[in-house]
Amino acid sequence: MQLGLVLSLAFALVIALFAVQNTTPVALNFLTLHVDQVAVSLLVLGSAMLGAALTFAFGLPREVGHRREKGALREQLRVKERAPQPASAISGHSADEAILISSASEEGSETKAPPLPNPPPPGGRE
Repeated sequence: MQLGLVLSLAFALVIALFAVQNTTPVALNFLTLHVDQVAVSLLVLGSAMLGAALTFAFGLPREVGHRREKGALREQLRVKERAPQPASAISGHSADEAILISSASEEGSETKAPPLPNPPPPGGRE
């Protein structure tokens, strides 16, 4: 983003320097528009401004689409973050082990679930 801004400013500076150095009046004929004398600098600056405005106008729908997509993705992320996590994802145990743990805690009885085996270390060695 910052690189684009710097390049745009550098390009604008080059156009401004070109326009200031070329002030000779010329005739302008465009479709039905006929002007006998207009400074080249005004033509260059006007053309640059028209090009920038058209670039902005044609790029605006794309930018709006990107912002809408970004907002939708952020909303999806918020929904997923609010959703409850499955017990296996929370405890780090398999689904069967998580069921044993949750059923033992829900009963509220003095009986405890059997101890869970420790997961094997990486590489399969003990």
